Amino acid sequence: MEPYGTRALLVVPIRREERTIGAILVEDSAEGPSHQEAIRDFVPAVAQLLASRAMEAPEPPARSPATPAAQTPEPELPHGFTAGLEDAGIGPDQRMEGVYPHAAVMVLQLTDAAAMALRPNEDGRTIADEILCSAQKFAEEHRIPYLKLVGHDLFAAAGLGGQSDEAPARIADVALSIRDRCNALFEEMDRAPAFRIGVDCSSAMGSRLGTSPEIFNLWGDAVQTAANMASSALPSSVQVTEATYRRLRRDFLFRPRGRFYLPRVGEAQTFTLLAGRS
Repeated sequence: MEPYGTRALLVVPIRREERTIGAILVEDSAEGPSHQEAIRDFVPAVAQLLASRAMEAPEPPARSPATPAAQTPEPELPHGFTAGLEDAGIGPDQRMEGVYPHAAVMVLQLTDAAAMALRPNEDGRTIADEILCSAQKFAEEHRIPYLKLVGHDLFAAAGLGGQSDEAPARIADVALSIRDRCNALFEEMDRAPAFRIGVDCSSAMGSRLGTSPEIFNLWGDAVQTAANMASSALPSSVQVTEATYRRLRRDFLFRPRGRFYLPRVGEAQTFTLLAGRS
């Protein structure tokens, strides 16, 4: 959790009789003042209060020996926050050209238009140019086939056809690399980080458009939801959907952000991506 600024973590268990039924976790961020002594006195009192409330609640039914936790199947992974393509008669098992039911999309939003034109180095390249060049390098390293800059938004996508199983991890790696590069650039300029990143794993559509030159364009649920994740993320952070979290939780470190109302989405559970695979 160090990449997110956490320097200490207090864990206080909530006990019910002889069992631990929960815990209270308090992070000490490097950005704010430390009140460790007061917290260490206050949090155990809250834990005791919650434990006493739990004593009044009925005991949960014991799990049947015939169905241990290890054998409980995981819930089916959601395709995204929105209804997907089913309403249009396109299911996730169909392989129609231009329909990608398991796409992974990242959107980087640069939130300071003036900062995009600044030049952190003597070679005359702007921050926007530096970020795009770095993104092209990361996309090549992680085999990201789709990369497009539109205004102040940078789109990247994988899982457009084959190798969709590895697409979320590759996109997450690129998101973390771009986050670190952007942080370094803004630090060189002695400016507050003016960017946000969003990631979603769901359905998307795309096709080649136009002539001379012909371009490939991507749109759909995954693109729109990743953009919503970016626009509602904390500055300099990577916010992901629950679908993305479920795909990556075994190999990446996340922090739950909570439930929020998002345009075109409604109430949604989101997570902050903190660190990646070693």
